[in-house]
Amino acid sequence: MPSVAEMIFDDVHKELRERLMRFDMTLRGLLYIRGVVPFEEALEHLVQDAMETDDPDDIRLCQRYLHISCDFICRMDGRRFLLHPGLAEPEPFIAAMGSSLPPRMDEMTLLSAVAGILPEEAETTLQMIGLIQDAVRPETNEDEAVQDLRILAKQGVGMRDMQEVLASMLTQQPTPAMLQGLRQLVSQTTRWGGMKAAVLN
Repeated sequence: MPSVAEMIFDDVHKELRERLMRFDMTLRGLLYIRGVVPFEEALEHLVQDAMETDDPDDIRLCQRYLHISCDFICRMDGRRFLLHPGLAEPEPFIAAMGSSLPPRMDEMTLLSAVAGILPEEAETTLQMIGLIQDAVRPETNEDEAVQDLRILAKQGVGMRDMQEVLASMLTQQPTPAMLQGLRQLVSQTTRWGGMKAAVLN
């Protein structure tokens, strides 16, 4: 009888681990792009593409895995949705989304999303990090601050609120260059619910 270590590291389990890693990466990418992923859609991919199973016990295991590993919400109509952890108010977004889901993204976009930033967001993100260099409060850092601003922009938060959030992150008042950089960051950030730039309001 093979040892536990032999069973864990055999080719079959290695392939399964690789498929699960690809699934996790894809799910993280989709959550960054969409903000919300229907639970049943994620479960279908996990069961069919990663686990390659139709066993009821395995399917229940997959359901528990998604519940444990992701933030989620269950609506009154029974539909469940996995949520990006930065999505502050999921219910209005889900209601507005209706039954029309965003299109599936190409592999390059997904790979960028897994890293937490899309190509069109990179330039203004780096610019904003430079603008607030050495000006953020000690409990955070420039990268985290700009990431938080980008996640807010994805939810369509208005410029006045964005400016207040920026000011709360700094040890000084935002400079005109910082405010201009913020506007550029917001304008180049894709919104959840559609691959378009956030509205400046």
